[in-house]
Amino acid sequence: MNGLMDCMKSFTLLLSLLLLSASAHAVELTGLVGYDLNLMSNKPSNATNTKGGVVYGFSARIDAGPGKLEAGFIYTPLSITVATPFIGDEKSSGSYWLLPVLYRFEFLPPFFSFGIGPDYAFVGSNTLSTTQGNFSTSAFSNNLGAEASLQGAQDVGENLSIVLDIRYRMGLQDSISFNGVPSKFNFLMFAFGLQKRLE
Repeated sequence: MNGLMDCMKSFTLLLSLLLLSASAHAVELTGLVGYDLNLMSNKPSNATNTKGGVVYGFSARIDAGPGKLEAGFIYTPLSITVATPFIGDEKSSGSYWLLPVLYRFEFLPPFFSFGIGPDYAFVGSNTLSTTQGNFSTSAFSNNLGAEASLQGAQDVGENLSIVLDIRYRMGLQDSISFNGVPSKFNFLMFAFGLQKRLE
């Protein structure tokens, strides 16, 4: 819950600054929902499965020089399962609230764009479940990352577009620790959504 509150405070500040600077510009608002593939790196040697889940997010962008400045949030669930001798499977599940700030370039406008920039991930939740009691420890921590996003858009009229977003996130800091083994949170996301341009 603290992660969500921290994320919302930071997102509100980012969005306020973005909208204040957009007084003389058009603003594009985008809502997304999709699925992410958990590509966790440096995971424990006895890890048997890592999963992502249904993601959703929101962003706003404005014209800024040759491209566009974009800020928003993305909610991402994830889990990792390890096989522990004499205990069985142990599963650590949790979620992150990500705050990406991207600079986006359009090519073949208005159909395609590419964005790149940093993000910060706030812990949303973390639970550990085992088959025979809790003999292990797991912890999620806030961490810095970088994102690259390829987006396609199709105008459907009334300044409204259907959007496809393919996004890769690379963790730059340790984020998930299972029995003291730190891992980095990486994912590949596929999402659809709607984009509205406000003049």
